[in-house]
Amino acid sequence: MSLNRWSKRWLLTTLGLLIIIVSSILALSMMLLQDRNSGESNLSLNQVRLKVNPILLALEQNHQHLNEQNIREVMRSTARETGVLLTYLNLDGKVILSSDPTSEGTQVNLRSALHYDLHHATQAADGNDTLDIAFPVMDGPMGSQIGNAIFSIPQAMVTIQQPMTFPVILISALMLLSLILSLFLFWMKRKLDKHLLSPIHQLKQHAESMLKGNYEEKIQYNRNDELLEVYAMFDLMRTEIKHMSEQRIQQEQAQKELITNISHDIKTPITTIKAYIEAIEEGLCNDQETLMEYMGVMRTHTDKTARLVEDLLVHALQELGQISVETREMYSGPILDAMLNRLNM
Repeated sequence: MSLNRWSKRWLLTTLGLLIIIVSSILALSMMLLQDRNSGESNLSLNQVRLKVNPILLALEQNHQHLNEQNIREVMRSTARETGVLLTYLNLDGKVILSSDPTSEGTQVNLRSALHYDLHHATQAADGNDTLDIAFPVMDGPMGSQIGNAIFSIPQAMVTIQQPMTFPVILISALMLLSLILSLFLFWMKRKLDKHLLSPIHQLKQHAESMLKGNYEEKIQYNRNDELLEVYAMFDLMRTEIKHMSEQRIQQEQAQKELITNISHDIKTPITTIKAYIEAIEEGLCNDQETLMEYMGVMRTHTDKTARLVEDLLVHALQELGQISVETREMYSGPILDAMLNRLNM
C-alpha cells in the first residue's frame, strides 16, 4: 500500500471515530435535556416537606379541636396560602377535614389513596400535573399516629431544575476538543503531503530523468530536515553516475579510435605484402638476392600484422575482463631502425 493511500485511510478512519464521538456527545446532550425536562427525576421530597410542614404542625397541634369551625377555616386558609389542597383522614379512612368541604365525612380507600413516597405518587398521578402524597399525623413528637394527611401539590412547586453548568461546560469542551482534533488531522495530512509525499514524488521524477540519461539537472531541497540528507546522497549519486557515464563514453570513444587505428595499421602491411607478392608473380625478381630481399620485407610486414592482431586480441580479452594489461612506453634502437627501414622502402 502506498503512503498516500495509507494516509488517506488513516485520516478517514480517524474522522469516522470523531463523528462517533460527536454523535455520542449530542446523544448525551439530548439525554441531559430530557432528564432536565422530566418532572419525575427532578422532584424533591424535601421541597414537599417544606411546603406541608406548617400544615402538619397545625394538624398535630389542633387535631382535638378540628370540630370547631374557626379552627377548620384556619387550616383551610393555611393550605390555600401554601398552594396545596389538604385532605385529613383518620386511621379508618374517614375524611375529617378537607379543602373541599363537600368531601368531608366520606370514606376513602386507604390502600389506594395513601402514597408516602414520590415514586408511587408520580405513578398514581398518571401524567397529571398534581401529586397526591400522604404524611402521617402524630400525636406529639413521641406520640402515636392519629391520622393521615393527603396533600395535592402541583408538580411545578416541588420540581427542582438541575443545574446544567457542568454538563454544558463538559459537552462544550468535548465539542471544542473534537473540532481542534479535526483541524489538527487536516493540518497533519497537509503537512504529510507537503513535506513527505511531495519530496518523495520529486525524487521519483529525478530518478526517471536519470534513467533517461539526463544527469545535468541538479536536485534542490530547501528544508533542513531528515530528507535533506536523502536529497544530498541522491545528488551525490547523480554526480557519480554522471562521472561514470562520461568515463564510459570516453572509453567507448577511445576503443573506437583504437580499433580504427589498428584496422588502418593492419591494412597497410597487408597491402605491402600483396604488392610484393604481385611483383614476384610478375617476375620482377631476376636473382636470388632480390627474391630474398622481397621475402624479408614480406616477413617484416607479416610480423607487424601478427603483432597488430595480437594487440587487438589482448584488447578484446582486457575488455572481457579475462586478463589485465599494464601499458608502458618503451624506446629502443632496433625498433626505431626497423621503423625507418620500412619508411625508406
